[in-house]
Amino acid sequence: MPSPIPIATRPINEPKVGRNNYQPFGFREEVLPAGWTSQEGSLPLPCDIHASHDVKVTVRDGANLYIDIYRPNTSEPVPAILAWSPFGKKFNGISMLRMLPWGLGVPKGVISGLEKFEGPDPASFVPKGFAIVNVDARGAGDSDGNVHIMGTQEAEDGYDVIEAIAKMPWCNGNIGLAGNSHLAIVQWHIAQLQPPSLKAIAPWEACGDLYREQFVRGGIFDAGLFDLIIDHNIQGHGGVEDFHEMYRRYPKADSLYWKDKRPDISKISIPTYITASYTSFVHTMGSLRGWLQLSTSEKWLRICPWQEWFDMWNDKDSAADLAGFFGLYLKGEKNGWERTPKFRTTALRFTQDPVFDIVEEDFPIPRTDYRKLYFQPEQKLGLEAPVEAYSVSYDSEKYLDHAGFTHTFFEKTRLMGIPKAVVYVSCADFHDLDIYVLVRKLDAQGKPLLNLNIPWSSIASQGASPDKIDEIPPSHKNNLLFHVGSQGILRASRRAIDWSKSIHENFPFHPHDRDEYVTPGEIVKLEIGIWAMGVEYEAGESVRVEVHGNSPALRGEFKEDNEFASLASHGRHQVYIGGEHASYIILPFGSLNEFAALDSSIRSDVRKHLATELAAGNVSETCAIPLKSVKMHRPMAIGGFVDFLCSLEHCKNCAPLAGGAVSNNFYYAPSVYNGRTSSIVPSPEPVRRPHGIIYHPETKEPTFCPSKKIDFELEMGIFVSKPVPIGERISIETAASHIFGFVLLNDWSARDLQAFEMNPLGPFHSKGFGTSISPWIVTIDALMPFTCKPWHDHTSTEFEHQRYSDRTKATFDIKLDVTLVRNGESHKLATSNLNYLYWTPYQQVTHHTLAGCGLETGDLLGTGTITGETKQELGSLFEATYNGTKPIELANGDKLGFLQDGDEIILGASCGGEEGQPRLGFGECRGKILPAK
Repeated sequence: MPSPIPIATRPINEPKVGRNNYQPFGFREEVLPAGWTSQEGSLPLPCDIHASHDVKVTVRDGANLYIDIYRPNTSEPVPAILAWSPFGKKFNGISMLRMLPWGLGVPKGVISGLEKFEGPDPASFVPKGFAIVNVDARGAGDSDGNVHIMGTQEAEDGYDVIEAIAKMPWCNGNIGLAGNSHLAIVQWHIAQLQPPSLKAIAPWEACGDLYREQFVRGGIFDAGLFDLIIDHNIQGHGGVEDFHEMYRRYPKADSLYWKDKRPDISKISIPTYITASYTSFVHTMGSLRGWLQLSTSEKWLRICPWQEWFDMWNDKDSAADLAGFFGLYLKGEKNGWERTPKFRTTALRFTQDPVFDIVEEDFPIPRTDYRKLYFQPEQKLGLEAPVEAYSVSYDSEKYLDHAGFTHTFFEKTRLMGIPKAVVYVSCADFHDLDIYVLVRKLDAQGKPLLNLNIPWSSIASQGASPDKIDEIPPSHKNNLLFHVGSQGILRASRRAIDWSKSIHENFPFHPHDRDEYVTPGEIVKLEIGIWAMGVEYEAGESVRVEVHGNSPALRGEFKEDNEFASLASHGRHQVYIGGEHASYIILPFGSLNEFAALDSSIRSDVRKHLATELAAGNVSETCAIPLKSVKMHRPMAIGGFVDFLCSLEHCKNCAPLAGGAVSNNFYYAPSVYNGRTSSIVPSPEPVRRPHGIIYHPETKEPTFCPSKKIDFELEMGIFVSKPVPIGERISIETAASHIFGFVLLNDWSARDLQAFEMNPLGPFHSKGFGTSISPWIVTIDALMPFTCKPWHDHTSTEFEHQRYSDRTKATFDIKLDVTLVRNGESHKLATSNLNYLYWTPYQQVTHHTLAGCGLETGDLLGTGTITGETKQELGSLFEATYNGTKPIELANGDKLGFLQDGDEIILGASCGGEEGQPRLGFGECRGKILPAK
């Protein structure tokens, strides 16, 4: 559909044979044999490929568009993956890489040259049973018309071409879309129209709003990137949209022209595999908005470590990943790809390659601790706003001049999520201000760092390395290859916010529908969303927040003759600190881990401060959130999980039921096994009854079926604070300094699966289907008033490293209880006490390090089942029912052997509460059994 608004165009290069690999126009077909190469340095084809060139497709308004088709040389119908852009269907990755420093680290012989620039390589996908279709979009190459960039026209063209391809005799009717940048952005526009034959999309790095994310980010026009693309990549017989002229006509985002450049992603309901990166200067937030607004549960997000072209062409795991996705949704392969983690992310490290494929629950990461750090005098960041008012200034027209504020980390720390800056600024010289907020990483010496967006190993042969980064020529330091840090940009006159359209509380949506100029000298508050970041800091490294008046990005690759520059900053800017105008940054700390790793004296001081504020009623009502309105998550990032066996009574009860006796070894050291962190779920998440191999109750033969003996185990969990390096061990006297706190822990068990697995090794499936923990951590500081003497006295068999000097304070008096909820009725099953453990928590932590096994902040140690001496103090049904042979009779007459589907177990705990003593609660650890699936 033609635009209701006249579109200004500018000239583009006429197609010329040889330029950007353009070939003489005309339909032809050929079979490219296995081993064929397109040019020197290209990948030989691994199989025969049937190629059809300049195939005509007529769209709804009569325009003819031309496509190239690369497919298997067979008669079997195959699905098609469409790569859509105006960059020329023969312009390939090899040609672009030759223009870039170090060839972007992609070696020769990796891609075939049949790939469209920013698109998938037929040499990778045709052997797997896909066709790759490269299009010359409207106005590109020999396709009719002028080049349109996104919007309704390009979306409708995409719709029509998809449906035409689906009807071709070689196609099975299933179409996917794939590619980077333009090839990804256009997927949002096409897919929102819901073409019937479009079954899945893979927008890998996709801007989602051309006004706010590319051309007029923060209200500041910049078409440098697109001007470069026009000069080098686009050729055709017409023209291309002139964004300079269109901005001149329509400078506000509320015009129909710019609204058409922002797709409605919520209309997309087909399977979607998104990639993003923290290093892109165009695509990051569009990709993340896509993830948040898609109307499908069949969606995946991978924040990848590398520049998008390197990731698509040179990372074989990425190519295989994409083929698996399309294999599932275009071919119906039962390849298990749907079990791929929904969200994988990356932590940039700047001086070395990133940590990547970090599996998290969701984006934004739910447990993120958003901390407000105030700008301070002496260029610092701090938790408290300065009482006195200050200001600092910088030259807004001088490149890299800025006001900077720094925080140094004392422990390894990750900042991962969406930051936000709230800055108070003024300018005595002009009625507007352009503000750029940059979040930089500094090394331990305070030197600003750059992140290489490809692996260092890919350019090592060129003599490049992290310690020689200063020797890299300026011509090679561009924003494609290097990342300075995440930025937020805002023009003061465009500071208005529409929170109803904001995707996150730290990322305000600016309507850009009016100009609100500033009186010279007036102090104005700006709320600036900063593009998402994921950075890891070592102890001694720092984060610096910089406020600039012009872009601090690396310069050189784009045109800088912006005719709208006169609208920008002039003179000196003042940044205000403290008093009534306390500027600050909100940074996304990863979890409680960073706090837990702090020195115990600091944690203790924070706890005392919070207690004082709460007691005085100084906490704002906005800090109190109704429990029913929140979803609880794991309280820390759990790196490792082990589970102990430390209850003598539990062992005495269970050993005869398993046909044995308590091992003599038990009396000399705690027993422990490694668990699965992926199985740990926060209360009140349900747990599903597992399948597994059991001994058939009648034939005694191994049988695969759902477990019939689901049990609970009453335990507590110990979260580690201060880490212990591998190769070192601790003394029991210092064990407390390595404990952050305790949670309730239910180590769900499938007893029939366990009976099979224990011969010859030990439990896996019988324990790995779920371990529930309470979401509240009770710190060890809070527990110190409740220390006590251990129930068991076995000093005669303790080794020296197991003996605690003051036995009256060697463990904790924590009362425990277990409740069953069945059909809405509650039944108290057991009570117990942490004190009943034969081996205390201090002895468990000490034992963990005995042979040099390290501990990391956030590691979780399960205490093992906590059973007492009486029938009312049994920590599992296995004991209480004699492995189900003697069911318990509940108060309502029901028999309880093992747990039924729908049963819910609730663990509770408390300290104190006796006369004159305060009571300390732990909350609840709840979990319901779901039917086997």
